[in-house]
Amino acid sequence: MHKRVRMVVASFLVKHLLIDWREGEQWFWDTLVDADAGSNPANWQWVAGCGADAAPYFRVFNPVLQGEKFDAHGAYVRHWVPELARLPLKPIHQPWRATSLELKSADVELGRNYPEPIVDHGKGRGRALAAYARLRKR
Repeated sequence: MHKRVRMVVASFLVKHLLIDWREGEQWFWDTLVDADAGSNPANWQWVAGCGADAAPYFRVFNPVLQGEKFDAHGAYVRHWVPELARLPLKPIHQPWRATSLELKSADVELGRNYPEPIVDHGKGRGRALAAYARLRKR
């Protein structure tokens, strides 16, 4: 898994879904063949905003914008998410915004062979920032 994708996944789990960073760190440790004891926990702490060299708590990566910026042509998505490989470029990073014709032409049926979004980015970001604000007040 590319380093940028690891960071986006970690941010999504920790900040959008409010999952304890240790859960993600453990899953990466058990799943990735290149997990490293020296960097895996530190990377998760950095993203969560709780490590010695942590990213600011308010940095919440937007998965769509990260995809559009670092996978501008959709090559990574087309390779690693074959369900979306036939989508046009414009909706490749947000298939839920594709037209019904684009979805049908690519044989993508949201909720059947590709999931619907599980959280709205704006709401997830707001919830994460509110949770951090509550912690700061303690």
